[in-house]
Amino acid sequence: MKTKTILASFLILSLTLAQAAVPSAAERADAMMSRQLKKKTHPGFSVLASRDGKVLFSKAYGMADVKGKKANTPDTTFRIGSITKQFTAAAILVLQERDKLSVQDSLAKYYPEWPNGKNITLHHLLTHTSGIYSYTSNPFFAVQVSKPANIATLIPAIQKQKPNFAPGEKWEYCNSGYLLLGLIIEKVSGISYGEFLRTEFFEPLGMKHTGVHVAGKEPKGEALGYAKSKGLFGTSFKLSNNWDMSWAGGAGALYSTAGDLQRWNEGVFGGKVLKKQSLRAALTPVKLADGSTKNYGYGWGIREKRGVRIISHGGGLQGFQCSLARAPDQKVTVVVLCNAGPGYNPGRMTGSLADIFFEKEMTPKPVHVVNKKLIGKNYDDYVGRYDFGKAIFVVTREGDQLYVKLGGQNRIEVFPEAADKFFLKAVEATVTFERDKDGNILRAIIHQNGKIKKAPRLK
Repeated sequence: MKTKTILASFLILSLTLAQAAVPSAAERADAMMSRQLKKKTHPGFSVLASRDGKVLFSKAYGMADVKGKKANTPDTTFRIGSITKQFTAAAILVLQERDKLSVQDSLAKYYPEWPNGKNITLHHLLTHTSGIYSYTSNPFFAVQVSKPANIATLIPAIQKQKPNFAPGEKWEYCNSGYLLLGLIIEKVSGISYGEFLRTEFFEPLGMKHTGVHVAGKEPKGEALGYAKSKGLFGTSFKLSNNWDMSWAGGAGALYSTAGDLQRWNEGVFGGKVLKKQSLRAALTPVKLADGSTKNYGYGWGIREKRGVRIISHGGGLQGFQCSLARAPDQKVTVVVLCNAGPGYNPGRMTGSLADIFFEKEMTPKPVHVVNKKLIGKNYDDYVGRYDFGKAIFVVTREGDQLYVKLGGQNRIEVFPEAADKFFLKAVEATVTFERDKDGNILRAIIHQNGKIKKAPRLK
């Protein structure tokens, strides 16, 4: 009897230890996010994951103010950049629901002197298909943003720029369109952009830590923005250029917290912000003049991740990077807010958190195996520069290692899987090189997050 009792106790203890050895989803998320922060004294981030309106994981890492030794907390406010665009788009749709305007209104209705304004609609502004020059593309833009913007001179300056293409012809990300939409909201509603969002969205949804960022009236305890740099003594962070957010307006002037953005997603996808017809329109991929579509609606990006529909948008300005994603069918929200830009990769962090909290609903990750016979083979053929649109995709070689680099991002090693096909271990993506009939490399084709990008080789 005594032996049986001891054996039973041992089995119970073994089972308890086995159960304890399996980390929970929240513990796995915490471990993964902790690895992102190299030092606790570095600027960091605030993250959140929820399902069915219930917060499953919420934690902040690193410092909001390095010099002041103030840590980030879940209630720390961050500037959210272009995540602002979905608030602007929602405001336009609310005004349309009240018959105050229509997304088919011409820009000329609100700015009569705008060149070709009769052929540019609010729909074009919402979907980045207006062809209007994006004022943030000006090479001198970053030099000006620490001082207040003069909208009275900024708008005419944008008007004078040559259009990039005819309305509806192409898709090209355009901050000018959303700046104009923010101003149109003020013209139609008769109140400021910030006041409209406060009364229509923030207060009803309980978003107590969200608003338009105004210089001199900054939210108490806000995260300061930093930029990552590498020197002789390793990685360090310095204060970034401090934007006066009057330059961003409806394109990116808001600040918020991870918790408030979760409340926003619950409101939007719970029917508390827009009518079903309006939300459906906002989440419909825009159709171009040639019949093709782009994975963007009104202020939201639409994509698929391993069989799961994802509605998301990122945001970035000097010192800040962020991501807000929603899997509407699973009712899952993931938020990542960082106060270092460059410094972290919020899109990748969002994907990693999504993998933890609803991986069961996703199709299995593709299994990539390095083809050892192809290591170093024909690598010189791929070396070069490729046109990725607004950035250059650069391929370099170091011995038997091949690297890719997009714009100002860090280079990443790629590994051969098949002839002319490589995969990345750092992110879920593949790069395939396409040849002409003579065997010369024509273009690089990048597959990532359900998107395909063809980048022609530059001579």
